[in-house]
Amino acid sequence: MKKRENYLKARRDKLVALKKQARNQRLEMTKARPSSARNVAEATMQGKQDLENSQATDPSILQVRKALAARLRAEVVRQ
Repeated sequence: MKKRENYLKARRDKLVALKKQARNQRLEMTKARPSSARNVAEATMQGKQDLENSQATDPSILQVRKALAARLRAEVVRQ
């Protein structure tokens, strides 16, 4: 009976620790979020621009895109 009691206490302690950790992570995320709509919009625009710039500069991605575009054009013209 004592073994079972210790086992259940250990499980409870693990569960409480996990819930506490998840709560702390949620609190940190809400603190890190911008508070105003203007900040959110600016961050979103900046993120999109950074993403576009990083993708546009990679020559292998551009080559793949051009090849796909040419292939699609050829298929559309055939039909």
